[in-house]
Amino acid sequence: MKNLHLIIFLFLISIAVFTGCTTDSIYSIEETETYDQTPVMFSLNHHTQDGKNRRSNSNMALPKDGSSVAVSMEEEKWEDKEFSETKTSWATSGTAVTWTAGDKVGIFMRDASAMPVTYFNRDNVQYNINTAGTASSLLSPNTPSSAIYFPNPSSKNVKFLAYYPYSASNNSLVLNYTLPTDQSTATALSSADLMNATSTANGASPNITLAFNHRMTLLSFKINTLLLSGTLNKVSVSGTAITNTGTLDLSSSVLTPNTSTTFSPYKTIGQTVGPSTYAYVDIIINPCVLTSNSGSSQLKVTLEFNGLLGTHTTNLNLSSFTFAQGTRYIYNLTVTLSI
Repeated sequence: MKNLHLIIFLFLISIAVFTGCTTDSIYSIEETETYDQTPVMFSLNHHTQDGKNRRSNSNMALPKDGSSVAVSMEEEKWEDKEFSETKTSWATSGTAVTWTAGDKVGIFMRDASAMPVTYFNRDNVQYNINTAGTASSLLSPNTPSSAIYFPNPSSKNVKFLAYYPYSASNNSLVLNYTLPTDQSTATALSSADLMNATSTANGASPNITLAFNHRMTLLSFKINTLLLSGTLNKVSVSGTAITNTGTLDLSSSVLTPNTSTTFSPYKTIGQTVGPSTYAYVDIIINPCVLTSNSGSSQLKVTLEFNGLLGTHTTNLNLSSFTFAQGTRYIYNLTVTLSI
């Protein structure tokens, strides 16, 4: 009987010891696997250039229909001001670039180390602006479940590669783009305003500012007439160097225009212009190099009016010229023809 009592006693002790060890082990595992993820807090703005790199030239045109269009040109960096319809209107001098309702960007996350890992990569996550009508804004994920978090440990550096405008079909860091031919609407012109931004950080500093750079070339026209007022119906640009497709590598910010995809972008206007009444027109093209403007014109602009003013076409440059990315070229066009 004593042996039986001893056996029962030892059995109960072994159960108590096993249960205690199991409970401790479970608690220890849960403790080591539980952690708080750090969300990335994105904000965005436009990149501001240092200085304007501005120049003017009043003798850069050779009108193709006599001397009916006077042309002068200014060149400046495409800065945080005076950009019509996509982000602001430059009809009023000094207007700042602003983001509009419905603007959204795509963001990729990659390891920033020399030998990167891929387990926490994020691809083309849609983020939306919080505040329209401002030069900068906080961003929010399109859905809460798609939010981007820093990897653990939080000290690990990661790179964010962002672009605008967002497209759900972009599934790699090399983006294919096509500029619209009809750039009459704000939506169409916005879709041509290709920009990108990069930033490297870790969870110790979760607030990330994405400073976007314009990658296209902006042609801005300020148009009026000298004597006879009329309705300007359409403005178009054409030439053998004017193209609209290509790729942008987000990892290197290298833009590669396709030089064989010629197009003739235009904007319909329907606005009366006169000696002191101006139309302000923006058209976006690929960066390009003009080798000359003789023979088949490589860059020309056509103004189509109602009635007596008719249609006028003029070359914008006489000889070789480089239209750089992220640069705005302002042309003052005055129709001097009188009836």
